Amino acid sequence: MEKNRHFNRVMEAGHHFKNRVSLKSRMIGGSFLFTVSVLSVIIFCTSCEKEPKVDYQCLDRIELPREENFVGIENISFENYPKVDGSTSASVLNMMIACKLLGVAYRWMAPATVTEWTLHPKHEELPEQYKSFFWQYIKTSQTHGAFMNLINGEADIILTHRTISADEKAHADAIGVTLIETSIALDAFVFVVNKNNPVKSLTVNQIQKIYTKKTTIWSQVGGKTLI
Repeated sequence: MEKNRHFNRVMEAGHHFKNRVSLKSRMIGGSFLFTVSVLSVIIFCTSCEKEPKVDYQCLDRIELPREENFVGIENISFENYPKVDGSTSASVLNMMIACKLLGVAYRWMAPATVTEWTLHPKHEELPEQYKSFFWQYIKTSQTHGAFMNLINGEADIILTHRTISADEKAHADAIGVTLIETSIALDAFVFVVNKNNPVKSLTVNQIQKIYTKKTTIWSQVGGKTLI
């Protein structure tokens, strides 16, 4: 019996699944470890466009006059910057926010060993005492790892693509930690299936079951089982 080889492509083009992108901060005994302006993150997310793609391996950020409507965090510095963690999908955003807030120049790196553009501070322009700053304070431990680091006090704030899971919340409750979650954006996904697949639409619940392997054959969502 032949497997459903195209099952991972679960939806026709044009159907969108909204995914929450959230900021989480950590609170113990009623006091916040760190507070960040949500507006400033939204500004960065929408106004910092990547320069057009060119044939260079490195693309330096062009310094422009300070925007009139720039929103930042007053008195932020290398000395008081929080420990930040997050999902892989948020790594570029986290790095760009840090560079913007600290006034550090950065460059885009074209895909090489990885398959997507990455952003890096210009370490050669950093003072000697801050050359290791970004590797110590801006981490990408993936979603679950970021949550655990936040709960365990190894991060002050995280940027992730989903809400806290049941087991993560249980761990936080067990050690008396409350997480404050703030949604800042919705991300849209488009799923594509083979043109001969009779399944024309799926619910969010059906997609979740596919990704959690509770649904493994097309007949479970109204399709045909290939033989």
